[in-house]
Amino acid sequence: MHPNSPPSPGGARRGQPHSHRPGDSSAQNGVHAVVDNPSLPPVRARSTAPDTARGDRNPPAAASSSVVPDLTLGGVAVLRWPAQAADRDRLAATGKPRLLLIADGYAAPLVTDPLEDWVRDPFDPVDLDNRLATLAIRARRLTARPCFDTDGLLRMGDRWVNVPDAIRPIADVLVARLGQIVRRDEIVAACSAAGMSTRDSAVKGTIRRLDQRFAQVGLELHNVRDRGYVLQVAAGD
Repeated sequence: MHPNSPPSPGGARRGQPHSHRPGDSSAQNGVHAVVDNPSLPPVRARSTAPDTARGDRNPPAAASSSVVPDLTLGGVAVLRWPAQAADRDRLAATGKPRLLLIADGYAAPLVTDPLEDWVRDPFDPVDLDNRLATLAIRARRLTARPCFDTDGLLRMGDRWVNVPDAIRPIADVLVARLGQIVRRDEIVAACSAAGMSTRDSAVKGTIRRLDQRFAQVGLELHNVRDRGYVLQVAAGD
């Protein structure tokens, strides 16, 4: 070939890598080529490359990785469904949050646990992040226990409420026995020790005041007829 001869059809001499020019369709589809490589794991994120056919002018930022491995993000386990069904059952039994990536062609399982959600593969990375964040918040709230901090504020997860000193002794008893029945005579004894009135109307008034405070941090105070009271995390909180 003459030294000044144009390159042969195909654009590159033998042994040299083929470079893409801006706007080259094969370069724009490069993400698809990587994602669809059969040697990679089957879980894929949707391509965030601009769709020139639709005329997208402001495409979303590209995901940091097109492949999601077996991992835990923000305390939330990311599992493939149905391949990791056994892992899902194990984590559910221990109350761990989990996000299922539903394989193409498979139906999603029925989800009744607030600590579980799913997305279908291929997925939108933004949707994945939002669902992971939601599950992480739910997990913190559902596993949190109320406690008083050094400033005397009652905290539950990321929420707090001030409990007046006058009714704090009764609150201490109920908080320490979260989920358990506190007998009415124990409540009366706590009122007496704090120098509060033990009249029935006064005790009921104290309980109402505490119930209002507890509600602000996602707690509920229930009256168990003829037995006492139970403080618990509000349903669906």
